[in-house]
Amino acid sequence: MANHLILISRAFGKSVTYWSIEVKIAATVTPAMAKKPF
Repeated sequence: MANHLILISRAFGKSVTYWSIEVKIAATVTPAMAKKPF
């Protein structure tokens, strides 16, 4: 269980680190995707 907690904490740390980048990408891509017909 300890190993799983360590892996989860590392993954969570990475997600927090790249959260702002993901938000910027989503904010840039989503409007462009919305303009395109599917």
